[in-house]
Parts: sequence; structure tokens; C-alpha cells
Amino acid sequence: MHEMSLAMQLIEIVTARAQAADARAVSRVEVELGNLAGVMAEALEFCFAAAAKGSLAARAELVIIPITAQGHCRQCAARFPVAGLPADCPACGKWDVEIQGGQELRLAAIHIED
Repeated sequence: MHEMSLAMQLIEIVTARAQAADARAVSRVEVELGNLAGVMAEALEFCFAAAAKGSLAARAELVIIPITAQGHCRQCAARFPVAGLPADCPACGKWDVEIQGGQELRLAAIHIED
């Protein structure tokens, strides 16, 4: 389960930033997660809680902000949400689709207690 290694890296980053800010604790961590990132949100939440034990983020709430990939058809210029790959254009049926976003796994915000 690669979500555990991701959660551990996330806790390392969050802890380092919280320590640099002389925080007493981290109350909330916000993460942007694309639907094509290959990460299961529920698994990341579970692993985050386990990885956070004993750290400044031990009681932190993990908030996952979902990001949906967008498709742009190069044939008819339609724009549409993409649920998975490969993606065809729902307007014209062509497979000439440019995918924008959806692969994010980004730390968006850390809320600390000082």
C-alpha cells in the first residue's frame, strides 16, 4: 500500500513546517488529490492517522480536496470531466483528448496551534 509511504512523507513535511513555526500542534492538514493520482482517499486517511501518532499532527484532521481531471477534445474543442483513462470525447466520440489536471497530490494548507 503506497498510501502509507505517502502519509509518512506528508507527516514529515507537516512536522518540519510546524516545528519551524514553533507550533504546539497541527490541527488540520489540507491535501489536494486528483482523481487520476492513483491514490485511494480512504486509504490515505487511514494511513495518515496511523503515521501521525506521536507527532505534532497526532490529532490533526486530514481534509482531502478532490480535484477532477478535465478533458479537452482536440477535434471539436469540447471540455468535460474525465473519470478515468483512456478518455474519449463525449461530444464527438474521438479519442484525441488532452488531459488537464487530475494527477495532483499536493499539500495545500497546514493549520497549526501556537
